Amino acid sequence: MKIIVSHDVDYIAVWEHKDLSIPKAIFRMIVESVFENTIGWREIIHRTKEFWINKWHNIPDLLSYEVEEKIPSTYFFGVKKGLGLCYNNDLAKKWIKFVQKKNFKVGLHGINHCDLDKMREEKILFEKISGIETSKTGIRIHYLRRNPNTLQYLSRLGYLFDSSTMELRDPYKIGSMWEFPISIMDTYIFNDGKFWQVRKFKEAKKETIKVLNKALKKKLKFFTILFHDNRFSDSYKDAKEWFIWLIDFLKSRDFEFVNFIQAIKELELEES
Repeated sequence: MKIIVSHDVDYIAVWEHKDLSIPKAIFRMIVESVFENTIGWREIIHRTKEFWINKWHNIPDLLSYEVEEKIPSTYFFGVKKGLGLCYNNDLAKKWIKFVQKKNFKVGLHGINHCDLDKMREEKILFEKISGIETSKTGIRIHYLRRNPNTLQYLSRLGYLFDSSTMELRDPYKIGSMWEFPISIMDTYIFNDGKFWQVRKFKEAKKETIKVLNKALKKKLKFFTILFHDNRFSDSYKDAKEWFIWLIDFLKSRDFEFVNFIQAIKELELEES
């Protein structure tokens, strides 16, 4: 089983949000500290600091860690706004170029999932901003939204791959597009279906090992991890600790890390 690591860039700055993201973040912090007891004063202080410095991402720190650990991950950036994704295209371009200069892969974090014309418009805009043809990269729909037509539309638009489904299953083809199901996601592990964190680090480790064992039992060829870059922070101490632990755990057991493109080359060799 080979490991694919990916990151959704949902936030960049705090005060760009004119939606409910800020009050939701405050509400979540109150619930996690007062009612769930899953965060402490340290996290509260760091999250408050983020408000004042207007920073809701951790792309440089996460990239530095992955460069050091030789993890060939993929970062998905949005170019349209919606569902809490509010950063403008100048910021998107700035950070896309930053990731590319570090020789990491970039994909689209799509907003539209059911209107083919809007999806095509988003694809063209991403190509313009990133300089990457979507036939050479992939997409993940924000919040993994889809309807019965979504994956077929993405295939028709010429994406090389998509990773907007979640199940323990090997990659499969929809037309000429490869679908890479997400095997494990940070928010699912820690939130267990809630809007806030309900599991601490030790519980998250146990759940993760269960998922890994299921994947090994199924003899999966690829295991796809989704970790949000904003959680590589002392504001989300358990999530950051979990990601570092997971990478160390997998490396200690000699799992090979690949990106989506490398995985596709391997899959297509098997097809030929």
